[in-house]
Amino acid sequence: MKRKLSLCILSALGILCFSCEKESEGFSLLTIMVEENAINEGQEQWVYISEPSGKVLDSRKCKNGEVFELKGPVAIEAIDVTRYIHNSGGSRFSSASSFLGINTGQTLIIGAQDVYQPAEVIGTATITIVNYHESISPGQTIKFSFGTSGPPISSHAVSETRLLATVNLFKNPQELLMTGFKGGQRVYLKVAAMLPDENLVIDFDSFQEYDQIIEIPAEFHEDGRTIGFYDDGRGYLLSDGYDSFLYGNETSLGYIQGYDSYSTKFNEFYGPSFVTYHKFGEPALNVELPSFTLSIVDRTTEGFSFDASFDYTYKSAQWLYSSADGPTNGLSWTVYGDAEANVRIPAVANIVYKKESGLKIEDFSIYELNCTQRLDGLSYAGFVSNTFENKSSAEYEYFIFGSH
Repeated sequence: MKRKLSLCILSALGILCFSCEKESEGFSLLTIMVEENAINEGQEQWVYISEPSGKVLDSRKCKNGEVFELKGPVAIEAIDVTRYIHNSGGSRFSSASSFLGINTGQTLIIGAQDVYQPAEVIGTATITIVNYHESISPGQTIKFSFGTSGPPISSHAVSETRLLATVNLFKNPQELLMTGFKGGQRVYLKVAAMLPDENLVIDFDSFQEYDQIIEIPAEFHEDGRTIGFYDDGRGYLLSDGYDSFLYGNETSLGYIQGYDSYSTKFNEFYGPSFVTYHKFGEPALNVELPSFTLSIVDRTTEGFSFDASFDYTYKSAQWLYSSADGPTNGLSWTVYGDAEANVRIPAVANIVYKKESGLKIEDFSIYELNCTQRLDGLSYAGFVSNTFENKSSAEYEYFIFGSH
């Protein structure tokens, strides 16, 4: 009986000690999932968590395929999270991103690196566009879009009245979209998936005008564009600002019916400041660019401040350092925070600097400030959650107000 009692006491003590040991390990504040092939050769990745005051609570060097937790001595509601990527080979340009004031208990997924693999070409066909009667060469105005990776055209020959194009055909047959301008108006034509060695002759007058045109209330930058997407991921370039500026109405973009969703994006620049509009989902109609002022008042790392004449949801500041060795050897640090946050480089940088050969905070200069105004109701917490989980909302719409 005494022996049994002793064993019970020892067992209880063991459980108690084990319990104390587990509690002494701290409270889980952030889970990290590292996918296979997420970290390249010649690269190191670290994740740090800090108190809002700047005190570092925990950190760890990441390895491909592992899952781990970062902890703190007590349970707290909000932390700062920094992901640091050190490159020792190739460009040797390292990067860091910090997210301030995020809710604890989340999961940060470090995704695998995307590897570009062009679609397999299985043959070619030819398209001849005849009866072309515009003043600008058809080789300049007519564009081809396949909705897949890889160049749609392998070669083309042009004259004043026609265009002969050799079209690449891919393993998974895709419809072909051709766009251009006729009489200063945007026109298009869809062609069903072609067969190898097929020769198609098209009269330019069979191109039809776009289903919807939006007039941008400002002279926008060349990277303005609309893209039509099918639910299977295929995306077709419908219109872009460069073509509009050269060949048509310099303040228009267009839509073509029949796609499941649309991406619309354009910019307007005001000296060092700019505004970007981006929408995904339905076509963007009746867009009005708001008047605004945004200027950086103090550009130093210690006293960074700015003036903004508008309300916004969250912001980010990108800080850059380029070494004397040139632009391929340096560090980029982007800091995200809500509308109330101070997006200066956080205190965890003092640890990172030791890995960057003694780099100091005063070596950085502000490159760009972005203030995001969500029109779709997404909060800063929602933005962080999407970013951490490598996902995007099914539909979104926002303005980014920026300044250099």
